[in-house]
Amino acid sequence: DLDGGASCGKDTVVKNAYITIDPNLPCIVTMPANGSATTQTACTGTIFDSGGPNGDYGANENSVITISPIGAADVTLNFISFDIEAGQNNSCNFDDLKVYDGNSTAATLIGTYCNNNIPTTITSTGGSITIEFSSDGGVEDAGFEIDWSCNLSNVAPIANFDVNVDSTCTGEVQFTDLST
Repeated sequence: DLDGGASCGKDTVVKNAYITIDPNLPCIVTMPANGSATTQTACTGTIFDSGGPNGDYGANENSVITISPIGAADVTLNFISFDIEAGQNNSCNFDDLKVYDGNSTAATLIGTYCNNNIPTTITSTGGSITIEFSSDGGVEDAGFEIDWSCNLSNVAPIANFDVNVDSTCTGEVQFTDLST
């Protein structure tokens, strides 16, 4: 109807304070079957494998998630549940979960885990930790639930920078961030 909905009626709903956004609320993340999940910047949260809290992870998966809370001095992973297919001869050569001490899989490897090597608690040496999960085409198990938390740095930030030139007729100056 072209007269503004007169024959169908109109309706409006207003909900005040309906959505709560609070960085102190814990985040709950289900890892993708493949690819990278969004970097987590909250200080606390829970990560599940791709099967979520009630399902098994899938075959031929490879996914990565980085936890890098703003202002964190370190990040601790606490493994609530862990069931990843064991490998041959005490290895983790079928399915595995790798934990890296930094903000990518290029960081130092802390450990490789499966049912032959079950983790309990892992703490990073800096403000980021990265998890990589891989599965083959065979057995799929219940997967994992990992809680994370961080310790916030008690050192105040120091703003600092350097410039390549401090006098110029063109106005072109390159800044280097030296903040800590």
